This record gives sequence, C-alpha cells and structure tokens, in this order.
Amino acid sequence: MKHRYTARIFLEKDEIEGGYGDDLEDLYTWMLAQAEGKFGNVHGEIIDTTTNKVVKKFVKAPPD
Repeated sequence: MKHRYTARIFLEKDEIEGGYGDDLEDLYTWMLAQAEGKFGNVHGEIIDTTTNKVVKKFVKAPPD
C-alpha cells in the first residue's frame, strides 16, 4: 500500500530521518519532534507522492 506523503529530514545535505503516512499534519508534527535536540542546519520536507511536489517544509537554523 502506497502512502500519500513521504517525509525527509536532513542535517546539512545528509538525510538523517525518513517517514511516510497519509495524514499531513501528523507527519509534520513527527518531523518537528525528530528535529528537536539536533544541532546544526536541520531542515525537512514532505512530498505528496501522487504529484511529487513539496507540500510542507521547515528549517531549523542553529543559533548564532
């Protein structure tokens, strides 16, 4: 069974986490929770698997 959304979390350019699901908001909340406590340029995106377009993303920049 194919899920509607795929999530990817990156540290700089390296993918550090991945997930999938059918509920966009639940997946976004999961991504933010996974990024918590990680240091560096952490960012992520959720892709709609039917259109292959990014539907939601976040950026967590390190403090200066």
